[in-house]
Amino acid sequence: MEKLGQIEQERREIEREFHFKEIAEIEPALVSLITQLKEKIENGEYNTIISDEVGGRIPSLILRKIIKEIKPDQDLGTYFIASGKTY
Repeated sequence: MEKLGQIEQERREIEREFHFKEIAEIEPALVSLITQLKEKIENGEYNTIISDEVGGRIPSLILRKIIKEIKPDQDLGTYFIASGKTY
């Protein structure tokens, strides 16, 4: 029973920090991505983020925010494409 209480407390802490558990769940993947891209981000090699409108919007906006924190003056276009559409 104590273990369940601890799990519930951890869940509440995560939700309080991130507001939604889904955002907390993508944190490890984003940390891994930023670690892999860190050198190129610091060198300003990226100037565009292209993302899927539906599933990629939130991770892309988080990535954009992180890049802008690392390189505040970086010109960074961000585009969202609706999947299933032909352009």
